[in-house]
Amino acid sequence: MKVTFATIFNDMVILGVFLLIGFIIREICKPIQKLFIPASVVGGVVALIMGPQVLHLVTIPKSFASMSGVLI
Repeated sequence: MKVTFATIFNDMVILGVFLLIGFIIREICKPIQKLFIPASVVGGVVALIMGPQVLHLVTIPKSFASMSGVLI
């Protein structure tokens, strides 16, 4: 698989959108704030629910599996 700037940019945009969704949900839902659940975890749960594991609404790129080590 050839990695180009466009694929990395698209993957980062998808990650950013899910992080933004997690932030918005965290700001609206006060119990999540009181439990100190981070926006990244909320966004990850949203991605898991909307992804191919549950609802099949969003296609998650295969490169996400290898990004965890790099992003940590």
